[in-house]
Amino acid sequence: VGAGDKDQVIHATLGADAQYLRERFDHAFPALRRLPLSATYRHGAHLALSMGKFKNKPSQSGLATVTDIPRLTYPAGDWTQGGESVVKALRGWKKEGCALADCAILLHDSHQSIAIENALISAGIAYHCHALVPYLQRPEILFLRGMLAIALGDLATVAAKDIRKAIVEALVTFGELDLKASLYLPGVGTPTSEEQALAWAKQTVAESPDTLQSFFTGLIIGKEGEKLSPARQRIVASVDYLRGLAGDAPAAEVFVEIWARLGLEAAIKRLYVYPQEAEVVIRSAQGFIELARSSGLSLADFSASIGEREATVGKSRGKKGVTVERVATAKGKEYEHVILPFLEQGEFPQAGAASADESNLCYVGATRARARLTLILPDAPERQSVFIERMGLGSALAAKAETAREKLADAQAAATIK
Repeated sequence: VGAGDKDQVIHATLGADAQYLRERFDHAFPALRRLPLSATYRHGAHLALSMGKFKNKPSQSGLATVTDIPRLTYPAGDWTQGGESVVKALRGWKKEGCALADCAILLHDSHQSIAIENALISAGIAYHCHALVPYLQRPEILFLRGMLAIALGDLATVAAKDIRKAIVEALVTFGELDLKASLYLPGVGTPTSEEQALAWAKQTVAESPDTLQSFFTGLIIGKEGEKLSPARQRIVASVDYLRGLAGDAPAAEVFVEIWARLGLEAAIKRLYVYPQEAEVVIRSAQGFIELARSSGLSLADFSASIGEREATVGKSRGKKGVTVERVATAKGKEYEHVILPFLEQGEFPQAGAASADESNLCYVGATRARARLTLILPDAPERQSVFIERMGLGSALAAKAETAREKLADAQAAATIK
C-alpha cells in the first residue's frame, strides 16, 4: 500500500520524487489499483479550497467545520514586531479557551526562531523546539557568546556546564583552531587525536570557567617566536581587541567588529558543505547581532540578559506549551492551530531556492492546520510572499467555502435523520 500527494514532495534535491508512487509503482505492480484521496478530513472547506487554488487542483473537505485563516501584519523588515504578531495570535487563541499545546509555529528555517523565541520568552509563553536547536544553543551563537565571555573575562555567567562545553567547542570550530597540534595534556602529553584534545579542553574550561582566558592565551598565541597561521593571527587580534574593551561598550558594535575581524562569513562558508546550510547559519548569527542592536545594551548588560533568557527557557522545559519547528519536520503531523510567520519575499519563498520545492513546502505547512491557520506577513504588499496571492484569500473564496460547508452539513443532517 502506498499513499501520497505529489504536492508534498519537499526534498527533491535529495532525491524525493513523485514518480515513486506513480510511474515506478505502476511498473513494479502491474495489477495495481488506484483509489483517489478525494477529500480531506483534517480541516474545513475554507482551507481546502484555498489550497486547491494555491495548487490549481480540485480540493474539498469532508468536514462541515470552519477553518479560519486570519492574517496579521508587521512593519516590513521589523521581525521583532513579527514576533509580537505571533504572540498576539497565541493570546487570541488562549482567550477563546483553546490550549496553547495544540498550537505550532512552523518556520521556513531555523534563523527565524530568534525573533519568535524572544517574543515568546518576553510574553511568558512556554514553548519547546522540536527537531530544532533553541537559538541560544546553536554553534554560531555559542561562538559569539564565547567571544562575549572573553571580552568580559567571565565565562561563569553561563550557568550550565554543558553550555560552557559547547561554547568551547564553538570557539575552536569557528576560530579554526588545531587543538591536537597546540595542546600538551597533563599526564598524557601530545593528544592522540583532535577528539581527545577537544574533550579535554571542554571538560577543563567547563569545570573551571575562569581558565578560559589563560587557556586561549596559551592556545592561540602559542610560544614566543612561533609563527601563527592566518586564522590564529585573526583571532589573536580579535582577542586583543576584546580585552581592551570596557563592559559598557555597545554589544552590537562589538559583535559587528568581531564579525569583520575574524571574517566569519567566509569561515562559515568553508565549514558548511551546502551553501543553503551556510546561508542559514550566517543569517542566524546576524540575527543574534541584530538582537544585540535592538536591545541597545552594553556588553555586560547584554550578557546578563542572555543569561536570564536561558534560565527562563530552562524553567519552561517539561511544561506543555507551543511547538516551534520547521515546516520540513512537521510533515505528516497536524495541529489545531498552525502559525506561519515571516511570509515575505526572500524568506518564504526563500531567495535562490527552487520554486517548486518552496511551493510544496508552503503547502505542507498550511495543510497541517485543523481549526485555524494564521498567516504572519509584512504590511507592505510588495514585500509579501507571492504565495499569499496564490491562496486566493478573499470574500469570493470565503462565500464559496461557506456554501460548500452548509451543503455538506445539510447532507450529513439528512443522512442522520434517515
